[in-house]
Amino acid sequence: MNIEYRKIFNRNYAILSDYNISDYKECYRSKMLKSNRLDNFLTYDTQNLNGTIQFTYDISSKQSVYSFYENCDIDYEMVRHLIMSLKSAFDTLNNYLLEPDFIVLDPRLIYMNIATKSIYFCYCPGEK
Repeated sequence: MNIEYRKIFNRNYAILSDYNISDYKECYRSKMLKSNRLDNFLTYDTQNLNGTIQFTYDISSKQSVYSFYENCDIDYEMVRHLIMSLKSAFDTLNNYLLEPDFIVLDPRLIYMNIATKSIYFCYCPGEK
């Protein structure tokens, strides 16, 4: 999985690539995520670029947990908050009949709104 960051106008995006077009099809999961705003998940769009699929996540006004805690220690409350946010994300997925297997648990792709301390996950139907 390749992660790239881009700024387009006044929005910031994380772009996941390295998917083969034969590995990905527009499916129930994709349609459900694109047509609904799920709590605890970043909104995304897909693009077919030269036969490869790119997942583009809107990360505006958010910072990755990895970079936020790169220079300081993670305390008990933050670990608890991350776990409770993940549980809430699982509950949300369950309400929409989506599998939790497609949540990307890479710390570089778990984002936090610094002002509200809300945690957001990437759901990538192309990668288990």
